[in-house]
Amino acid sequence: MILWQKAIPARQRIKDVEEVLKREFIDTINPAEIQSIDPRVISSAAEELLVTIPTVNTFYQMRESIRNF
Repeated sequence: MILWQKAIPARQRIKDVEEVLKREFIDTINPAEIQSIDPRVISSAAEELLVTIPTVNTFYQMRESIRNF
């Protein structure tokens, strides 16, 4: 009986999943654009920002650029 009291109706669960799917997106941009992005845009990420960095040296260069802002 307790299980049924805590259950989420299927329609509500489907609606929740659909809303999450609408908010997520993937955007691929070129390196020149990445360097010109305003730090305020990056800091406004609501949950997470995933970045693929091709080499360790690129990582260190990006880290230095961020420190200089």
